[in-house]
Amino acid sequence: MYATMNPQAKGRLTKDEGDKFFLTNREGQRFNIDPTVGILWKLCDGQTHIKQITDTYKQLLGISVDSEIVRGNLESTLLQLRQNKLVD
Repeated sequence: MYATMNPQAKGRLTKDEGDKFFLTNREGQRFNIDPTVGILWKLCDGQTHIKQITDTYKQLLGISVDSEIVRGNLESTLLQLRQNKLVD
């Protein structure tokens, strides 16, 4: 389970001219990301519980898979973002 149930995005999300998305942490490290990771990152406002983030994410992307499966995938992604100092 993800340690922070109300994750807070850190850093900055940008898009280049070639439609690639990047997250940059406060140390200046830049990561090329899938647009769906950008959606997840933007939902991390520090106020919203991971369960609600999961529900909103599913709705935005039109996902019909079971919420527990989606939440597990999102938690895994959030752990990677945390390791790269992109969420608290």
